[in-house]
Amino acid sequence: MTTAERILGLLRAYVLELNEDPAKVCLTATLDDIGIDSLMAVEFVFKLEEEFKIKLDANEMRGSTVGQAIRLVEDRLKPAFPTG
Repeated sequence: MTTAERILGLLRAYVLELNEDPAKVCLTATLDDIGIDSLMAVEFVFKLEEEFKIKLDANEMRGSTVGQAIRLVEDRLKPAFPTG
C-alpha cells in the first residue's frame, strides 16, 4: 500500500467518524469540502503524525487540498540526506 493510499484510507475513516460522506474524499477536495474544520484538521494531523512517526505543522494543512496534504506527508517521509 502506498503512502497516498494509507492517507486516503485514514482520511476516509476519519470523515466517516464525523458522519460525513467518505466518497467526497478526492485529491482535489479541500479539507473544508469534506467536512473537516480547522480544529478537526489539527486532530487529523495528530493521527497522521502517529501513523507515520513524523512531525507536521497543522497550519500547513489549512486550506490545502487532499492531494497537497498527501504531498506534505510524503515530503516529511523523505530522508533529509538521500543515500545512493
